[in-house]
Amino acid sequence: LGETDTGMHKISIILKLSKFDELKNALNELGVTGMTVTQVMGCGIQKGSSEKYRGIPMDTNLLPKVKVEVIVSKIPVDSVIAAAKKALYTGHIGDGKIFVYNVTRVVKIYVEKAHSLGMQVWAVLDNFNRGSNVQSEILFASTEARKKLIADLISEVQQYGIDGINLDIEGIKPEAGPHYVQFIRELSVDCRKQGIVLSVDTYVPSAYTEFYNRAEQGRVADYVIIMGYDEHTVGSETAGSVASLPFVEEGITQTLSEVPKEKVINGVPFYTRLWTEANNGTVTSEVC
Repeated sequence: LGETDTGMHKISIILKLSKFDELKNALNELGVTGMTVTQVMGCGIQKGSSEKYRGIPMDTNLLPKVKVEVIVSKIPVDSVIAAAKKALYTGHIGDGKIFVYNVTRVVKIYVEKAHSLGMQVWAVLDNFNRGSNVQSEILFASTEARKKLIADLISEVQQYGIDGINLDIEGIKPEAGPHYVQFIRELSVDCRKQGIVLSVDTYVPSAYTEFYNRAEQGRVADYVIIMGYDEHTVGSETAGSVASLPFVEEGITQTLSEVPKEKVINGVPFYTRLWTEANNGTVTSEVC
């Protein structure tokens, strides 16, 4: 197969085990979170020098090392190299080595397997699975931030051959609602241009979630997915179903009053809750 320009680079870093945490933290600060870590044996020009591992003198022909491999596309290679050099430098022989390779081909096993079975892959974007640093009211209110996020999303989808984007933005404040809807509008334009399916997860309709503007979601997105579950959840004062039939029917009926039927999908829970009632009448539950 001929080489192609994927825009990606593989950076392989050989380092002392004692410096691994510093390197990992430095890469995380850059936004590099995915990495492959392998314990290896090796030596370089330090052959013949005195080395100790956990206080024990070692044969310096082969020394214990760690190999960290990362793939980057958006993050500049030079930034990764600079961060690694700063984290690993001690001024002594054996600080490590950095190798950079062009990535000419990526085989997307999961995506290609799904496609071979006639299935689409939709990547989920949420605001609750990566810590508490996401402030939706600030993120979506900024035109530049929305523009950058959309460009990054489209790039990632194209890079991995993904078919669609699913937005699962929950728990935002009412004042963030109009900005979130504007983000959906802008994202939908780029998705249509690139042939990417856009779906939006939304709550079962209620007065306190009206600012999600389901009618506008239904106009610009390909699908509106009802989160037809969590009728009773961890904070509920009474025990009950996570998705009773009346609850689900009401959610579908109300959503259909705002969203075209061909765009509505009802999400079904693949879980339930086991409830325990204490002697004082309070209840607790766990997912099962």
